[in-house]
Amino acid sequence: MGKCDTTIGICADGTRARSELDRTKKSTQQFSSGVGKSLKKIALMAGAAGGAYIAMRKLGQFLKSSLADYQAQELAVTKLVATLTATGRYSTEAEES
Repeated sequence: MGKCDTTIGICADGTRARSELDRTKKSTQQFSSGVGKSLKKIALMAGAAGGAYIAMRKLGQFLKSSLADYQAQELAVTKLVATLTATGRYSTEAEES
């Protein structure tokens, strides 16, 4: 048989083995806790990025509709002024008020 470099020490009452198992269990729990915290942070960042994206889309839609409404209002005023001028009822005093 081949040589083995691994040595296993066992105490009669099993304290060393129990101590190693406890240390391994604690290390595993710490690693798991760290991974869980990292995943929560990633999820929060993804949620914040998604929220920001939606907010920017809504802002873009609002600006686009506001510009369209402004253009429609300007066109209506221009048509009104043209109609009032054509009928002789337009005055600069009415425009200023």
